[in-house]
Amino acid sequence: MKKLIGIGLLLALLGVGVGYFMYNKPHQNMEKAEADMTLESTALFSAFEANEAEANEKYLDKVIKISGTVKEVNTDEEGNISLTLESGNELFGVICQMDNL
Repeated sequence: MKKLIGIGLLLALLGVGVGYFMYNKPHQNMEKAEADMTLESTALFSAFEANEAEANEKYLDKVIKISGTVKEVNTDEEGNISLTLESGNELFGVICQMDNL
């Protein structure tokens, strides 16, 4: 029983350590970040529509400068702004989410 409690405490400490590390991880300043690539909202939508896995690999975790026509603007309860850009598809759009600074 003592061994089980020891293992539980060790796992809890490990979890706290990982959480602390992730919380203090340096964040990228998006105001000063350079775009990795620039493209139209319709091209981004087409890439995901054609092959989602390939588009995820190409665009996820990248800074992308997107141009297009704004279709809709929303603000959530926390003040974060969400823009929906035209995609060339009437039912769908490209959603750009921005944190409230």
